[in-house]
Amino acid sequence: MSKVRKVSLAKLDEFFSAIAHSERLYLPVDTAAGAEYKEWAEGTKWSDALNTVRSAKDFFFPQTENLMDFKTQDKKIELIDTRRETEDFVVFGVRACDVKSFEVLDRVFLAEPCDSYYKNRREHGVIMSLACTKPAETCFCGTFGIDAKEPEGDVVCWKTDDALYMNAVSEKGKALVESLSSLTEETDGSAVEEQKKQTAERLAKLPLAELSADAFGDGKTSEFFNAPEWSELSESCLGCGTCTFVCPTCQC
Repeated sequence: MSKVRKVSLAKLDEFFSAIAHSERLYLPVDTAAGAEYKEWAEGTKWSDALNTVRSAKDFFFPQTENLMDFKTQDKKIELIDTRRETEDFVVFGVRACDVKSFEVLDRVFLAEPCDSYYKNRREHGVIMSLACTKPAETCFCGTFGIDAKEPEGDVVCWKTDDALYMNAVSEKGKALVESLSSLTEETDGSAVEEQKKQTAERLAKLPLAELSADAFGDGKTSEFFNAPEWSELSESCLGCGTCTFVCPTCQC
């Protein structure tokens, strides 16, 4: 682990304000529907919810988007490129399971032919992930090789009782943390290691801790796809497509 920096929770509003001063900052906020990502403004309170109603995928792959404009004159059609450089932004508090989804999306949208709209947002967006300390009984991230106590991201964060610790991983993350150096202080990371140890113990006690996905994988999909159980479950599907927007990795 590289140098870990921390900021007191008492200075968190000042910390968020410093980020929002130069870039748009989005973080989980409690709403009537549950925790949702909202743009930070003075007075905005960061939600303690384990996860959000919708994933952070929306920032990089929105539900709707204007890809181009058309201009017609007589029988001629002109295509107008509407692409613009995305402004820099930061998404704070993304959990390990949602961060892992970007690896899947990147394999699809950054492969040739590259989706320039998605690439533009990925290049301008900084993901500040947040490690879990109290995973739910229904969590089974370890089944897919996801480390809830040390997620991926541009800046990995851990929240303790009195401080927020952060470790910059990517160049974008390092630049962001460096810009906040006056509000943070360097630490030896011992508090982070202790918290990771406690989280690991909690993860090991979860009901689904030993869940295995070995029965699935390459060459086994058709066997389960044609299973009779799916015929019964699919009867309730309306074909509305809402699951596409909620699922962190779905590109349908």
